[in-house]
Amino acid sequence: MERLPARARIIGYAMMVLAMLLALARRQGWLAGWPDPAVVAAALTVGAVGAMLVVTELMVRGLYAQIATATPPGDSADGILADPGADADAPEDGKGGARG
Repeated sequence: MERLPARARIIGYAMMVLAMLLALARRQGWLAGWPDPAVVAAALTVGAVGAMLVVTELMVRGLYAQIATATPPGDSADGILADPGADADAPEDGKGGARG
């Protein structure tokens, strides 16, 4: 699972390079037969999706780093959201509690 985000970031960088190459090809006249709005739309779309992939992967990496830093040594980070339905007011023996 570690390698999937790295691949997403590399794909994002490749998409941004592709957008740059589309813009350069249009500027040099290599795509003279294509209408300008189509080339601009393709370049903007490909570049924006690539940038979103890169930024998202970096944010997820930063989130994992913060979780790893906040987790005490010897404890697992998997237990942070382990039992969201646990009732903190219920006593261990199952009798009564704050709700009676």
